[in-house]
This record gives sequence, structure tokens and C-alpha cells, in this order.
Amino acid sequence: MGKVFGERIEGFDYQIRVGCYAVIVQDGKVAAVKSRGAIFLLGGGLEYNETMEECLSREVLERNRLRTQGPAFHRQG
Repeated sequence: MGKVFGERIEGFDYQIRVGCYAVIVQDGKVAAVKSRGAIFLLGGGLEYNETMEECLSREVLERNRLRTQGPAFHRQG
């Protein structure tokens, strides 16, 4: 079995989805979002026909009203 994030709920239909997440550091602090009692990096799932860079820019803007710029590194697989 591959990597699993969180706990699986019996009877729920899970879809494997590519995602991308940002590590944004400013003044020694890392940007994150708190949701359902947990803390996550900014980012989310890749939409159809969207590049990793477009996904990351969209997700960060949607959730945090921040615009991304500068170096971007990503790893697939």
C-alpha cells in the first residue's frame, strides 16, 4: 500500500488525486492553515489540465488571499 494521510473510513469511496503544497517562509515563520483541528501546508488538489504552478498559485490565493511568486520546486511521484 502507498502513503496514507489521515485515517481511512470504512465504506467511503476514496479517489487518488495529485496535489501540490507550498512551504512559504517569511521572517523565520512557515505559513500554514488550521482546519478541523489540524495544521496543514498551503495547497491542495490539481485540477484537470492545470500545471503544478497554476495549482499552487490558485490554492494559495483561494485559501489565504496570497499571491505566489519567486522560486518554485516540485516533485512528482
